[in-house]
Amino acid sequence: MNNPPVPAKYGVLFAGYQILKGKLPSDEASQSAWWFPWAKLGVGWCSGVTASLVCSPLDTVKRKLMTDPVHKGSVVRCVKAMYTEGGVGAFYRGCAINAINSGPAAAINFPVYDHLGAAFGRAAG
Repeated sequence: MNNPPVPAKYGVLFAGYQILKGKLPSDEASQSAWWFPWAKLGVGWCSGVTASLVCSPLDTVKRKLMTDPVHKGSVVRCVKAMYTEGGVGAFYRGCAINAINSGPAAAINFPVYDHLGAAFGRAAG
């Protein structure tokens, strides 16, 4: 079940991309090198997977609250019940599929976002 991302995921996604992109060399020679676009794809991929892993527990609790009548009501009660039933692993159930999906999506979206921003006059950073 692929849910729309929670707003926290966007924060982790964009912050991760900006931090990792800042680690790439900024000189003209490096940015025109053959490997630079691949490095930006890798940075986007890493930020997508990281955001998915960090926000998976929030997504899982949200999904349980929406779909499971036993867990409806209190968020705290839902978290306690999930932990009692499955330990920490219960919060990461289904995480692999979301991480596999988020990596390629972010790898493509962020370089395109930077390129379009530069084309339309926004400083791509």
